[in-house]
Amino acid sequence: MLTKGNGSLSVLGIKDVSMENTRVAIVVKSSKINQLGKGVTVVLSAQDSHTCPVKSMLGFLHVRPQISDPLFCHYGVKPLTRYQFSAVLDKAIVAIGLDKRFYKSYSFRIGAASTAYQKEFSDEDIKIAGRWKSSAFQTYIRSPLACSKPMG
Repeated sequence: MLTKGNGSLSVLGIKDVSMENTRVAIVVKSSKINQLGKGVTVVLSAQDSHTCPVKSMLGFLHVRPQISDPLFCHYGVKPLTRYQFSAVLDKAIVAIGLDKRFYKSYSFRIGAASTAYQKEFSDEDIKIAGRWKSSAFQTYIRSPLACSKPMG
C-alpha cells in the first residue's frame, strides 16, 4: 500500500482505484511481495456492515482533497509516507479508546485473513485475496478469543 519510496510504482494513485456500486478495485503496482512491479488488482466487495470497504472508500474520496494524485495525501499534493500512515493510525486507534499496542498497519492483513477464514473462504481464495503464494496466511488468522493479546 504505502512504501518508503516516492517513485510512481510505490505511491498509490487515485487512478489506481475504480469504484462500482458493490465493489472497489485497487491496482497495487508494487509491494513487498511484488517488487518487480507487475501489479495486482485487489477487489474489495461491499459488506452489510459499518466497516464496508466500498462505503469507507466513498466516504474517504468525499473528504479527500480534489487532486489527481496521490490517493493518500496531505491537503496538498505530497504523498502520505508509511511512517505518517502509522502515526495517524496510532492516533485514530487511541481516539476511539483502543490500545494502540493491539493494532498496527499489518492489522489490516490480519483482519482480512481472519474475516475470510471466519466466512469460510477456501484456503486458495484467502491466498489469492492476500497475494500469498504459500500457506503463510495461516499465521495471520486470529480467532475472536486470540484478539485479547497484543500483536507485535
